[in-house]
Amino acid sequence: MQKCNEKVKLIDAPNNLHLQVKTEESGCRPAGSSNSNTSNFPTGSALDGKLLLALLCEHLKLHDLVRTELMITLQASAKNHTSTERRKEEALKLAGLWKAKLVMPVENHAEDGFGLMVYSLSTLEEDFEMGWDFLDIFQLLQSSNENLPEELSSKSLEHCVQKIKNIGKEEISSVIKDAIRNQVDGIAPSSDVLVKLADSLSLRSNQAILIEAVALEKLKESAEQAENTGEAEDIEQMIALKKELNEFNLLIEKSDAALKKKEVELKSMEDRFEAKEKDFEILRKKIADLRLDVLSKNIKLKEDEVYRASSRLMDFVKGFDRRLLDFDAKLRKLEGLPKVSNET
Repeated sequence: MQKCNEKVKLIDAPNNLHLQVKTEESGCRPAGSSNSNTSNFPTGSALDGKLLLALLCEHLKLHDLVRTELMITLQASAKNHTSTERRKEEALKLAGLWKAKLVMPVENHAEDGFGLMVYSLSTLEEDFEMGWDFLDIFQLLQSSNENLPEELSSKSLEHCVQKIKNIGKEEISSVIKDAIRNQVDGIAPSSDVLVKLADSLSLRSNQAILIEAVALEKLKESAEQAENTGEAEDIEQMIALKKELNEFNLLIEKSDAALKKKEVELKSMEDRFEAKEKDFEILRKKIADLRLDVLSKNIKLKEDEVYRASSRLMDFVKGFDRRLLDFDAKLRKLEGLPKVSNET
């Protein structure tokens, strides 16, 4: 827990409390145990700032240790679906121990809360998420009905809560001041600044900006009636900044509308392209069928040509045979030989 030693700033006010505390090496013991180190710490007003810090760090170490043991057991149980009853008992035991560590006695609640208060609230600006964690803790202590020490009075807790809440407001106030200063110098606010202002002030719609502008106009009139020139000028600059924000929102709305229009056009083009693809597929299929048809017709034409050629050849052969027989008949007649029959 090195962060405890790095980020903690102890209260510099003198502390004349008598110290009778023994610090021992912490172990993983349930809360309420007679051997727990927390029982060695005095409670209430008899607790020094350093000892409170040590107590807080000790509890955090114990919590981390128990959480680690609990996660190891639960992960082993999750990987083995046939886990034994012994493992289930171990998991339940560790879960109970973890709960016991969180449910401390009333006086230890007060000690932990006071230990948290010794953290410097200025360090919360470096880590805003930590600030929100502390805000939850302070609000929880504020709503508690237990008897808390004087250091945790309602007034001091309210002061801590308000200071934590103002961390984010200070940042946006700085952004607004810089934007107004640049506007006075003739430098228009950048789009990043306008987006940050719109998000932080929840002014994402023209209606919200209009309501804010009307309220600023009323404040300006009141300042002018009270002859408060400086305040009226500041409000006038804020109104001008609101106008810039309004124009920026209008530009965003136009851009969004144009983008939606382009998206519709793109969708229409995609639909037409898909239709053309279907038509092309149909045309390609027709061409393939036509090619097959032409090929089959060409084959048929070739077959017809071969048939006609073979027929002519057969006619020629038959004619040649007839002429050959006629010649043979004439030759035999001249030689006085009997006539050969005209049989093929």
